[in-house]
Amino acid sequence: MVINLIHGDAGRYDRAPEYEAWKHVKQRCYNPKNRGYKNYGGRGIEMCDRWFWDYSTFLADMGRKPTSLHMLSRVNNDGNYEPSNCIWELRLEQNRNRRSVKMNMAKAREARRLFDNGWCVRDIAKKFRVKMRVIEKITGNLTWRER
Repeated sequence: MVINLIHGDAGRYDRAPEYEAWKHVKQRCYNPKNRGYKNYGGRGIEMCDRWFWDYSTFLADMGRKPTSLHMLSRVNNDGNYEPSNCIWELRLEQNRNRRSVKMNMAKAREARRLFDNGWCVRDIAKKFRVKMRVIEKITGNLTWRER
């Protein structure tokens, strides 16, 4: 096997999947010609300096992908690619963290907390800009009597 001298994590004809993830993040964040740029670099999403300059540091921080089905994901969808905001996640889990999803797990936990602290379903729904039935499902409370 021939070792790639740039990052030392590849065979002759292949690159490690972690290296590919690292490379794709850089492209999405910094290459305006990349089709994903508008959703990443165009929104101000960046890769931390620690990772930008050194793939081996990225690999040391993130470790290997648990399975071939895992993908690099940001916990906070508006946050940068950095050790405190990135995890390896399955696509199903990652899809729940999209900007188009109005209620992700973090928002659902917050909605439950507000409900437990006395907020009514209607006010929680307004806060998160979702229908009352979404909050009803999250809290397990049917609020047809509140209307």
